[in-house]
Amino acid sequence: MPPWATLALWLVPAPVAAARWEDLPRLAREAARGEAMPPTGIPRGTFTSILHHLEVAAEYGGLETENAKRFLDAAGHMLEKTRTGTDPFATARRFVIRGYRSPLSRGIQPYSVYVPPDYDPGRSYPVLFTLHGGSSNHSLFLAVTFGNDETWTEYRRHWRDLYVPQWDTDFIVISPNGYGQVMWRWFGEEDVFETLDDVARHYNVDRDRVFLSGLSNGGVGSYSIGARHAWRFAGVIAMAGAPSWLQYHTPRVQPWERPAFAAQSALENAENFKNTDLRFVHGLQDPGPMRPDYPRVLDEALTRLGIPHQFRELEMGHDVLYATHQRGRLQERLAKVRRNPRPQEVWLSTWDLRAARQHWLEVDGFASTPGRALVKGKAHGRRLRITTENVARLRVHLRDVPFSEGDAEIGIEIDGHEAWSAEGERPASILLAKDGDRWRQAGQDAGVRKRPGLSGPITDVLHDAVVHVYGTRVAEETEQMRDAARIGARGWPLWSLTYQAPVVAEDALPEHVLHTHHVVLYGTRANSALLDRIADRLPIRVEPGAIIVGSRRFEAEDAGTRFISPNPLAPERYVVVQSGNSADAVRRGNNLPDFVPDWVVYDGASTRRRERLACGRSCPPAAGWFDANWQLAE
Repeated sequence: MPPWATLALWLVPAPVAAARWEDLPRLAREAARGEAMPPTGIPRGTFTSILHHLEVAAEYGGLETENAKRFLDAAGHMLEKTRTGTDPFATARRFVIRGYRSPLSRGIQPYSVYVPPDYDPGRSYPVLFTLHGGSSNHSLFLAVTFGNDETWTEYRRHWRDLYVPQWDTDFIVISPNGYGQVMWRWFGEEDVFETLDDVARHYNVDRDRVFLSGLSNGGVGSYSIGARHAWRFAGVIAMAGAPSWLQYHTPRVQPWERPAFAAQSALENAENFKNTDLRFVHGLQDPGPMRPDYPRVLDEALTRLGIPHQFRELEMGHDVLYATHQRGRLQERLAKVRRNPRPQEVWLSTWDLRAARQHWLEVDGFASTPGRALVKGKAHGRRLRITTENVARLRVHLRDVPFSEGDAEIGIEIDGHEAWSAEGERPASILLAKDGDRWRQAGQDAGVRKRPGLSGPITDVLHDAVVHVYGTRVAEETEQMRDAARIGARGWPLWSLTYQAPVVAEDALPEHVLHTHHVVLYGTRANSALLDRIADRLPIRVEPGAIIVGSRRFEAEDAGTRFISPNPLAPERYVVVQSGNSADAVRRGNNLPDFVPDWVVYDGASTRRRERLACGRSCPPAAGWFDANWQLAE
């Protein structure tokens, strides 16, 4: 029996014949109908997952390969079970391939999950994420994690293969796809949490025992997501990764690029690991680009801060996966680790408001941008003592603070001054704002300001639903604008897969979409009526033949700009403008690197070729950040 057959047995009821290629359109329609309106008792996610199997089969274009037939047959057998009112995933064990619908992308987002063979829905299970590295995907990396060794250079040949685990564990193990090779940033980060939510819809997970791990690129993701959202994990296990993007990108980084790199880095936010079990492993013979000295810097920083952690250096190369997992012994060591949802002392470091909470502390606004906010708080009986750096607004989640029992007044002291106190039942949270040297309860917001979910930089738009809109007012330039939008809709970061945002002509854009989606707008002042409509209310002026940034004018034909701002037509959403002094300049904006600040003015020289992470040798003539009120800081 081939190795994949053991896993497939749960899918194949003996009386049902194998599906045929000519059945594929009918099966897809049936799965889509169930996804829209599932039969009673069968989750919608079941049909989404079946539809993913059919989409994979369709990718083979009717080729009679073992993998193609496997996905087609599996989908057919699963649909046959749903016709009898049975959820085929209810009894699926060990390796299971599933999918979910994300508002971020038009396609189904696949993931693989290991379900313990004796899974009991009546009790909750710990969860271990395993984030794949370069050249791998969700299903292969889950198989590799469970002992199915494959040569790295052959990974892509095995993306669609089906394996069986070489050992069992009492953990639910999740392998997301992360939109390909974006190294778990932006929509890759969102994929981790959306996958967890989807798993929790179908399985009984213990939210206080969720662990994040990954190897290589996945090690970078474990460091980054683990630091940015440490309070959501019981533990983080990073293997063979770089804890700082400023380490990983060894060439020189411009000052205006540095905050964007730091926001995604564990080293620059090490304080966040205060209450999270952190373990990291690296091989002493690792040839790079994840160099062995990189995690040593984090080890030294954590030691200086007094944050407990475990750092292991192994006499190995890059692949330290099996030496870390040790055939399931890693899960045995993690079994007693639990997240403390209400720690007495909390530290919070953040460079962006998308990742601005640790337990009961949350930054709601910076005093100055760009820059790092640092908050430290400790509960003493019925009082909180908090210190802040570069914070203008702070939310305290009082329900999560471990105040001592009693009827005495509770109070908050910030930066040495009394900020708030109350007797009786406390609110769930309180928002405080800095007023000179003092802190007071925040009143009604006045004006537009940077806040969580609306704080930049340009890549912050990739955390939510986005529509890419192109100008249509000049007929001979419409096709060029459409092409620019289609390229951008596949994701600005290089090596993204399965990410596809919708593309719409501006004269076909429903007005209500402005309030449900962020808008990325491609066009010049001449060829885009929508840009012309909002141009006078944007922080960077785009005029016919000129881009105006404060007192500076950029009039060259090859000059272009990309910047992010609250949408004047829907201030609760972003607009990202990609414009220029010519249609060709607009298109060249897709050659900007991954890490960008709030605004960039580029030219032909700086976008002649696509740099991956930073501008490198050909930097744009101007770039920077807006201040806390979305104004130019000159």
